[in-house]
Amino acid sequence: MAAKWLDPHHHHEVQTVVTKGPSSSGDALTQNLTSGDAVGLLQRANGMFFTPTSVAQSLLENFFRGRRYEIRRVLDLAAGAGSLLLAAARTFGGPLTLVGVEIDAAVAARCASELARQISPMHRVEIVCANGLDPQVNSRLMAEFNGFDLVFGNPPFLSPRLRSQRYLPVNGVDWGELRRLYPDIAGPTTDLSAYFVARAFAQLRVGGICAMIVPISFLSSEGAAKVRAVIEDQGEVLQVDRLPADSFVASVNTVCVWMQKRRDTSSTAELGWTSWGSWIAESPSLELVVRHRLVEVARVTAGFRDEFYQVARAVSEEPRVGEVAQLGDDDRCRVTRWHRVLTVGHLGWGEPRWGARAVKIGGQKFLRPVIARATLETMSPSIRGLLRPKLVVAPQKKIVAPWVDAGGTTIPLTPVVSVLPHQSAGSDLSRLAAAIGSPVAAAFLEQRCAGTALSASALKFSARDLGQLPLPSDQAAWSRAGRVWPPTDDASLSLYLGAMRGAYGIEGQSWGDLVRWWLARAGLNRRLRDGG
Repeated sequence: MAAKWLDPHHHHEVQTVVTKGPSSSGDALTQNLTSGDAVGLLQRANGMFFTPTSVAQSLLENFFRGRRYEIRRVLDLAAGAGSLLLAAARTFGGPLTLVGVEIDAAVAARCASELARQISPMHRVEIVCANGLDPQVNSRLMAEFNGFDLVFGNPPFLSPRLRSQRYLPVNGVDWGELRRLYPDIAGPTTDLSAYFVARAFAQLRVGGICAMIVPISFLSSEGAAKVRAVIEDQGEVLQVDRLPADSFVASVNTVCVWMQKRRDTSSTAELGWTSWGSWIAESPSLELVVRHRLVEVARVTAGFRDEFYQVARAVSEEPRVGEVAQLGDDDRCRVTRWHRVLTVGHLGWGEPRWGARAVKIGGQKFLRPVIARATLETMSPSIRGLLRPKLVVAPQKKIVAPWVDAGGTTIPLTPVVSVLPHQSAGSDLSRLAAAIGSPVAAAFLEQRCAGTALSASALKFSARDLGQLPLPSDQAAWSRAGRVWPPTDDASLSLYLGAMRGAYGIEGQSWGDLVRWWLARAGLNRRLRDGG
């Protein structure tokens, strides 16, 4: 779509009153643009949820209170109703240059008209009907304005994993084209909002501020990792504001990330993986001496999608007792002819609830899901390779709860994480389980992955995240913890926590705060003052 630059035609100065309630004139602007079934459908299909002016103004006032920045040029690359530009006009002295880019022609025209009615004529307002991710539009903006003091935005939230039929043709997303245009930040799971963050940050002058309202998962997700790395290379995060759950009609948790550009050029160093989850994490911060990580002593894997389908197609309900008897010795049947299939729903603290809880696999319910040994032998080596002693970990629970499969007889179903020790490492499964199940591991993964789970109270991590877990440095204390793993009562829990405190070398108040956080999260009633 060619860019169309609209003239708002300022007619008169309108007195504005800053209010916090939904009755403010700025929020009326948003309501005007979001009323009606057609626009409501447009919003849902394209991830567009306009920002109430009161929310935008509150964010600006809270951040800039006590800070001294010269704000003269403001940009919004997904302007929608224009409420963020209106909030900027109300917050800062003038005159301002306010530039908005909006892909939908009807919304852009209405936005220009409403801003002309509500904003003082001392401000220069330009609304561009174009795609905010179009490289030509971004080049023109940079050429004309030479960088912005503030880029403020609430871009569309869309995942490439959603089916393209969900998008209306007028505003369809060509994910392949986005990856081609922006290979330095793109990935198979990069959300549309992450592309907007990258383009917004690029429009800043050195010293400028970028404030973007994004899904909370942006802070830690794999898809946004390259965007975070680029921003850390050229600037820094100053603040993260967690927005109230009812800020938008969208059922997604959101944050506003405040970033500042420190330099225009990129460093020559290779950009590593980085997370901003610690900005919203509830666990105490830890300073650990890292000598070794889990990935150095074990293969940590959750398998791949094709492996999930291979197993899912072959799963059946374990034969009943009478049918099992026809196959051979009942006591040996499960080991010799069948292998239990474990899903996330089976796993938690303690023994798997296989046979006690029904789970869904491939759209079917199973109480005792198994896979025939003969069938397993026809599958890929990576699946067959799971039949060895290992740890099995559910990647989305309140805490990390590894289960020791000492016999190596189960098949974990993707996305369940398997930890398979290297034979050369000589690592004891119970010792590894003690480290993975510790308060330290839960805090480490929450700091690294906060925001990626569907529930705010859950941890969601990948095999790669778990592989980066720092291992204890005190071997003797670690071995003591392994000998009492898993703790099954208050006495063994006390011994375990005391040993893990020594294994990681965490003392005093830091350890006490960590254990209290972990016990509350785990739902354990025992109150231990200092973990032993």
